[in-house]
Amino acid sequence: MPIIKNKQEISGSKARKQAVRLIEAGIKAVQAENLMKKAVRYGKEFNSLIINNNEFDLLTGRIFVIGGGKAAGKMAEIFEKIVGENNIAAGIVNSIEKNKNIKKIKVIKAGHPLPDRAGLKGVEKMLGLKEKYKINKKDLVVCLLSGGGSAMLPAPVDGVSLKDKQKTTDLLIKSGASIGEINAVRKHLSKIKGGQLAEFFAPARAVSVIISDVIFDQQEIIASGPTVFDPAAFQDAYLVLEKYDLITKCTPRAFPAGHPLGKSAPASVIKYIKEGTRGRQKETSKISGQAKNFIIGSNRDALEAIALEAMRAKLKPLIVTASISENVELEVKRIIAGLSQEKNSGYDVLLFGGEPLVSLPKDHGKGGRNRHLSALVLDYLKDTDFSWVFASVSTDGSDYTKNIAGAIVDNNSYRQAIEKKIDIAEHIKNFDTDSLFKKLGNSLIKMDNTNTNVGDVMVFLRK
Repeated sequence: MPIIKNKQEISGSKARKQAVRLIEAGIKAVQAENLMKKAVRYGKEFNSLIINNNEFDLLTGRIFVIGGGKAAGKMAEIFEKIVGENNIAAGIVNSIEKNKNIKKIKVIKAGHPLPDRAGLKGVEKMLGLKEKYKINKKDLVVCLLSGGGSAMLPAPVDGVSLKDKQKTTDLLIKSGASIGEINAVRKHLSKIKGGQLAEFFAPARAVSVIISDVIFDQQEIIASGPTVFDPAAFQDAYLVLEKYDLITKCTPRAFPAGHPLGKSAPASVIKYIKEGTRGRQKETSKISGQAKNFIIGSNRDALEAIALEAMRAKLKPLIVTASISENVELEVKRIIAGLSQEKNSGYDVLLFGGEPLVSLPKDHGKGGRNRHLSALVLDYLKDTDFSWVFASVSTDGSDYTKNIAGAIVDNNSYRQAIEKKIDIAEHIKNFDTDSLFKKLGNSLIKMDNTNTNVGDVMVFLRK
């Protein structure tokens, strides 16, 4: 089945068709099924699990499966096929949707980008496995993690409700906080993140199989690192809340222009974080090596697959960077600069990857970071006199809006906007790029859940 659902609609030229084909090649390469089959093997004779050529012998021990993330459901399905359902004692994972193709491992549909009660119950059931099956040092707990795991593995600390944690996450997202900053707060409001999940299942061995959605593949950031020690402390979490003006005495006050919704973090969150800075609450794990963690796929893998597909099409590709991570207005300048640099002049396909940030004003329209980035590129290149195509997509298939992954634009898009009397700059100013591309037509890239999440990929073709 095609990854892009409306490929005929958006492929109005040869260059657009090439861009669509390249994007699909990149996403296909990092789909959970393909990554799991490359990375995981099972030796039935000695009951051994092999991950990225690292062998774990179990002898009389058992295999348990837990985890969470947008790709976790598909990862669980393939893991069960590789290992065999009879060789798995039990398993529970939280994911973006249920999976009917699994027999032994239960998949619970959990909320994203905001955590929900279904996710909370899923985590409670995961933790319940330890007592129910008397998990011990002979056993192996396999944790399947991917992007989205932070939201899908909620386990609020005592004194902080799920609703308050949801509100805090939403405020941080709308403030334009980076994933690392958001996770510094979320970890310290969680019973399992920041290495605490591995601590909980000790003395059983824990091993994580991870699809990365963060730049530089920082394990402590992916899904908030439930099996990775946490380098951040309560003080760091407090500074994040302070940075985005989310700490007050919880009484009405004047908020600075642009502050999201003009609200502070909930009182329970501020109280708990403050108590943590004073040593009155349990810190996240600071012990390295509690678990073995293996990254089996990342943004770089998607970009390399796109570059390979471009070479097959007799094109000259260049991966400019896989570290797009700052505010989208700054990153578009970086992308435009990459197009004009002399060292890149010999290439006709330039590739970028990562995940730009969007800081939303109080009043804003509908859109997502990929649509906003595509609109900015269109505005920057509106006066160019050469042929080009630019596409930016979220590899999970959702650019904040379900089934809309991003947008594709070209040198004809501005002319079409003029003919239709569409004010591109006004839509950008109002963060209303979904409306912009619906009016423009032939621009929105539609996908279902892709069963992966390695951040965003951006493709620029030129002649």
